[in-house]
Amino acid sequence: MPEDRSKIYDQYHLKDIGDIQLDIKKTRPGSRYAYDLYDEYHNIILEAHQPISESLIKHLIDNKTDYLYYDPTQKNKKDLPEGKSENIAGLDLTVDIVSRAMQNQVKENIKDLLDSIRNIYEFSTQDTLSTKQIEKSKYMVNELLDDISKNKNGIFTPIDIVKNLDDYDYNHSTNVSILAAYLSSSLEYKKADRVIMGLSGLFHDIGKSGIPREILSKTERLSDEECDVIKKHPVLGFKLVEKNRDFGDLEKKTILLHHENPDGRGYPYGFDHSKYETSVPKEVRLIAICDIFVALTTQRPGREKFTSSGALKTLLNMVYAPYKTIYKFLPEDFRDFARSVGYTLNRGDYFIKTGDLIRLNNGEVAVIEEMNKLSPLKPKVTILTDQEKNKVKKPFFVDLQLDFTRYISNILERNIKE
Repeated sequence: MPEDRSKIYDQYHLKDIGDIQLDIKKTRPGSRYAYDLYDEYHNIILEAHQPISESLIKHLIDNKTDYLYYDPTQKNKKDLPEGKSENIAGLDLTVDIVSRAMQNQVKENIKDLLDSIRNIYEFSTQDTLSTKQIEKSKYMVNELLDDISKNKNGIFTPIDIVKNLDDYDYNHSTNVSILAAYLSSSLEYKKADRVIMGLSGLFHDIGKSGIPREILSKTERLSDEECDVIKKHPVLGFKLVEKNRDFGDLEKKTILLHHENPDGRGYPYGFDHSKYETSVPKEVRLIAICDIFVALTTQRPGREKFTSSGALKTLLNMVYAPYKTIYKFLPEDFRDFARSVGYTLNRGDYFIKTGDLIRLNNGEVAVIEEMNKLSPLKPKVTILTDQEKNKVKKPFFVDLQLDFTRYISNILERNIKE
């Protein structure tokens, strides 16, 4: 085994899997692979991302070439050029789901809200947000949803121009509100519930206005004491709106619970898995996914941002599986998120690809053989190892769409940020 590949196997604690065999007679014309395909003599027959034609399949069979091969751990995986996508979903890449004018309107609204809340904390000008401010936000979210309904075939491009920390805060709440509203629309929630989702995304971080600016603006690593201070923001925000009758129950729970995790490491209460499932509403759990996606894909002083596909892979790696001790999401929540908005977030393209090395919830390692357009997290795969990551004697094929016990819980990539 070449030295560079052994390092890769060691990194993932795998036995030598070897090159993956592709049965030509079972290969569909038009299939694409993320890796070069080569014959038994290591001649490259088809470069990565190129569709395999019917004539090539016939030529190979006529010449008694039964199999092609690829290495899912090869060091120089050939990705599409940066900024390019295959647009599997056929979206209009020139249109955003929300117009720039609407984005700016949402941002101005959250700017007024956060500035008012900061005044409340600093000068005690009032006890909570006024009815007028909340009604203005509801009106704005209704307009946002109308804008979304006109641009359903567009893509999501977050506001990402950051002049200072305040700009980052305004952008973040704006982007989470837009994404939460769009997600609820894609999931076909009732109109009133879509408004609530948009408002909840808008208000989710209002407690941060009560955190000292010198801590929020710090670009170097925070101390344990400073982290503890930031972790107070859900309770601070909740106390601000707890007795406000203009806030609904879900908006309040979003403010309080959007940082709870099912692994028991969240805050403010540190719910365990069972308590998380029963006490954190589905809508709050979905907004938490929106929150982290936006945080990963937007610029912040002192931190590089992820590409959309890199962020989605990172979120997938945060999904619960029995072998994990650290995780943030329930598998059904991320499934609904990715199926509903994954294409919109990633310019119409899959964020996992044929040829990707994955780990399933039961611990098995597999390679993706064929994607499923309607259910991107349910591809057809070849199982390479058992649950202890030992190489199986004979790799076997599984269609995850038809298997209700297995799901993808990890993407095995070294540079997931891309």
